[in-house]
Amino acid sequence: MLANRFGPEFAQEYTNAHEGVDTNAASAEAMDLHNNAVRRRIAAEHPDASPEELATFVKEAVLRGDMVVVGPDGMLTPSDQVALGETGRAEGPPATGGTKPPPTDTEFTSGGYNPGSDGESYGTYDS
Repeated sequence: MLANRFGPEFAQEYTNAHEGVDTNAASAEAMDLHNNAVRRRIAAEHPDASPEELATFVKEAVLRGDMVVVGPDGMLTPSDQVALGETGRAEGPPATGGTKPPPTDTEFTSGGYNPGSDGESYGTYDS
């Protein structure tokens, strides 16, 4: 929904910004960055989808194995290969090497902000 309302560039910078914190295990960071990218792709493929439709598309991606999870062994595993409730814990040292995106002077544009106040239109583009 973030990508559809504010644009993919803003969504990427916003969702990736907190992943590089020094308490986030490298495997958790990698999982989140990958899954964020999949969700942004889903939003781009369905710019006029409602929140409920987006949730369905994300669930389908999980069931298809497009997402990754931390498996019982602590390793990243396609989401369709780990049973519900059987995920492991991301442990280990945090990632190093500059995972935080550099600050930019980019002016984010989404094609038209829609705060959703009308209750019907969830996309960012005028119909």
